[in-house]
Amino acid sequence: MFTPALAEIRFGCGLSPDLMPKGATEEILQRLAGPDHMAATYPIDDFDSLWPQIVAFNALGRKRRKARGSDAYDDLHDQYKIMRREARFKRVGWFGQIILRHSQTEDGFRERLALFWGDHFTAQGKAGLAKLLGASYVDTAIRPHVSGSFADLLISAVTHPLMLHYLDQYKSRLSEFA
Repeated sequence: MFTPALAEIRFGCGLSPDLMPKGATEEILQRLAGPDHMAATYPIDDFDSLWPQIVAFNALGRKRRKARGSDAYDDLHDQYKIMRREARFKRVGWFGQIILRHSQTEDGFRERLALFWGDHFTAQGKAGLAKLLGASYVDTAIRPHVSGSFADLLISAVTHPLMLHYLDQYKSRLSEFA
């Protein structure tokens, strides 16, 4: 027998004090088939806009290492620390956005699926600021496909630049297009 409260706990993000549980399974599935309101309401920076910042941070790090012992080092080191601090603040903000999505959603099943597939297809940057891109990866590669076909989800996850970086396959993938 369908119990709305139990369905919200098992298939969603738990019971909300502000939102009523769905009355039927069809309502849960209809929400999943609709637009992703929580991603639009509580956005996380897009991976494509973040990657150039990662490249710039890595270049600054190389420049800073080469400048060790020179007069320019202190200025470069300060720039490096500022960039790292700003990235950490962004990451904390993204975590807040994710918590708001889970606590305010009327589409808990979508949130649960995004968590599940994001965990299943884990990808993480290996060094520097790339370590902070997990949330952006899930939003870019996983969330758009949780209500679609598994093939589309799989292709999106395994060909994403962060996954290729995580698996050390970025050189192989680039040579495919050369």
